[in-house]
Amino acid sequence: MLRWLTDGEFRVEVTAQTNKVEGYNNFSVWLSLGNQGIVTENDSQEQEKRSHYLALVADAAIYQNVVDMSRVLKNLAVEELEFNQEDLEALSPYLTHHIKRFGKYVLDLSKMPDPWDGKLELPKMKIDLRTGS
Repeated sequence: MLRWLTDGEFRVEVTAQTNKVEGYNNFSVWLSLGNQGIVTENDSQEQEKRSHYLALVADAAIYQNVVDMSRVLKNLAVEELEFNQEDLEALSPYLTHHIKRFGKYVLDLSKMPDPWDGKLELPKMKIDLRTGS
């Protein structure tokens, strides 16, 4: 408690981490389709299954968001548009505006998704470690 009161950098760091957790929680509640994620059963196995299913859906959506954002960043790098570390740090994988929670989904299982190697080669950025810019 004393560290929290006396160390401003520590408070900033803890707040940043707390905001990430809250972002994930809000994202998963938004994804849950009933009772705003409130579990109404007393069966612990059913509760655990719901929790795991929701985590699986959230992880899949987050993964797709990261893939999409990485592709955009690669395109920006190819077009030689500049962005810096601060820009990247402001990105969040908890985007929801493009997800149709309720709607008709058509899956074309004959079309394979584009391969994804998981690598993002960004242009070399000159960052002064003393100033962070």
